[in-house]
Amino acid sequence: MIQPKLLQAGDTVAIVSPAKFIPQDSLLSAVQILQSWGLQVRIGLSVYQRHFQMAGTDAQRLADLQEAMDDPKVKAIFCSRGGYGSGRLLDALQTKYLLANPKWLIGFSDITFLHAFWHAHKVMSIHATMPLLMNPTAPEATIQGLKEVLFTGNANHQWANSASNRLGSAQGVLWGGNLSIISHLLGTPYQPDFENIILFIEEVSEYKYRIDRLMVHLKMAGVLARIKGLVVGQFTDTKDNPQVFGASVEEIIQEHCASYAFPIAFGFEAGHEALHLPLVFGKSCNLEVSSTQSSLKYESSR
Repeated sequence: MIQPKLLQAGDTVAIVSPAKFIPQDSLLSAVQILQSWGLQVRIGLSVYQRHFQMAGTDAQRLADLQEAMDDPKVKAIFCSRGGYGSGRLLDALQTKYLLANPKWLIGFSDITFLHAFWHAHKVMSIHATMPLLMNPTAPEATIQGLKEVLFTGNANHQWANSASNRLGSAQGVLWGGNLSIISHLLGTPYQPDFENIILFIEEVSEYKYRIDRLMVHLKMAGVLARIKGLVVGQFTDTKDNPQVFGASVEEIIQEHCASYAFPIAFGFEAGHEALHLPLVFGKSCNLEVSSTQSSLKYESSR
């Protein structure tokens, strides 16, 4: 995998809106934060556009993203928010200049589609908070964690043990994102080769029966038989029907992973909540799940 260069003061970064629309002037705090890091910030022309629920037409959003990918001065691309729309752009994206000048992609949720595109072209990316959420009320670990990984490459994590964990250790390449979108990517040209993957999953506002169905899909598609380990992030605002499903999210995941021996680490703070720790997708790492804590440690780049 290709690791883009770490950022340094004076670098130019771009903010684009490949998915849902954002309100006018909603990026002021994010721009101030990025500028305080010493970065030059370029706002895409269509960032504040609106076409139905998306930030402009497909052509407008594509043009902004493509321009940021092609410009060698741009060292990182921040997606303003998720929502819906990124997947509509994948087949039209051109990679000639991205591969000549690899750069970081930052985002989560619907941006999982773009993480898959970066991964398919063997470029690392960062699953982290987005500019719409970068404001003075955001937890320090969310903002400073992103700054640290972009400027120093340090994104190792340790977190508390969960009674739902399955102990063990694994080595592999970290990748993942939103569970629904991972499921939607199966059978497409952007589906990763899961053979050497430590998979991260998160979800928001889903019914338990649908989470179960998504896990069934991963199992039937052979994903769970191939991955090396599983890191479970935030499952936020989980819903249930009046006739309850009967199992917790942890129990659903445990059931569908029961036939496999890979370690499972629940409770990682990433997803659709204010505390959102960054993850470097495409980077080799070691997952350790012990009786006292879980840890992700990245291997040094060669």
